[in-house]
Amino acid sequence: MTPIIMKRIAPVVAIPLLTVLVGGLFATQPSLAAEAENAPQKSEAKSPEAGKSPAEAKAPEAAKGPDSAKNAGAAKAPDAATRRKEMEAKIAENKVKFKAEQKLREDIQTNERQARSAVAEKKWPEAISFQREVVRLQPEERRAQYMLAIVLLQAKQPADAKPVLQKLAEKDDQFGANAKRMLVRIAADAK
Repeated sequence: MTPIIMKRIAPVVAIPLLTVLVGGLFATQPSLAAEAENAPQKSEAKSPEAGKSPAEAKAPEAAKGPDSAKNAGAAKAPDAATRRKEMEAKIAENKVKFKAEQKLREDIQTNERQARSAVAEKKWPEAISFQREVVRLQPEERRAQYMLAIVLLQAKQPADAKPVLQKLAEKDDQFGANAKRMLVRIAADAK
């Protein structure tokens, strides 16, 4: 395209495109949205300043004083600073959440390891205590509940294992199927 055609098309295309691209900014800053809607386009009648050179057009701004140009830029600075503070707060919050989740995972792994060790040494009260802690830390984890039931059965405490197994048996999954079989064995052993 020739430069002359581009000069005629560019304002018509650029202003709506700019409005779409910076739409989020206008939505948060109503004064800028109003300025964008009232901005003169090339197809409109020329303003009295349109015939002036760029230096003459800047003269009224200079007449207002050097602080007016600074204030115009300063109006945007608090928004950027506010957004930066919000992002830093979110990052700090996510770091705290990550550290808490990491500590929880470490606590679970530690208790599982100690429970396995206690089972290997046949220290049933310790094994039960550690496995109950694992269940407390992740109450929805069915594997942890299943392991607690197994430890209780190995410790010859079927009465304590029965409610855990009944809860597991409510769902039709691997743990539920195994829990149902164990409940049948507990009932058969009780006779």
